[in-house]
Amino acid sequence: MSAHPTPVRALFAEVVLSGYANTQVDFARLLKLSENNISSYMARPNASYRIVPRMDTLSFWAWALSRSTNLSVTMTVTPDHKLFWDIAGWDKDGNPVEFRRVPTSWAQTDARPLSGWHDEFRSALENGQGNGQGHTQGD
Repeated sequence: MSAHPTPVRALFAEVVLSGYANTQVDFARLLKLSENNISSYMARPNASYRIVPRMDTLSFWAWALSRSTNLSVTMTVTPDHKLFWDIAGWDKDGNPVEFRRVPTSWAQTDARPLSGWHDEFRSALENGQGNGQGHTQGD
């Protein structure tokens, strides 16, 4: 198990640290998520009910937080499959938040499902199931 939190837990911690949320419900509201679903996103990596957010979901959350707070939140994924949150801006009280790069456990906990999808997609293309337009037959 990684010493770093999942991407969702790391982002939540940063939002709490900067004063924009105190609870998971506050965090859900900033992200425009259902208050009922936030616990599934926040669950520990081995929880059976955990929802693993897709990359586009994580990038949307970074954009949403940048719009709804005075933080600049960006996501960086390195070639070795490490995901970082880059945070800067101002906290809720107007104090500067110096740039920080926040590590996550994404490579250990969440990249595997994407790797599996990549293998399935590659296999479909190798077996001639792609139509050359980025879609499989039947799309």
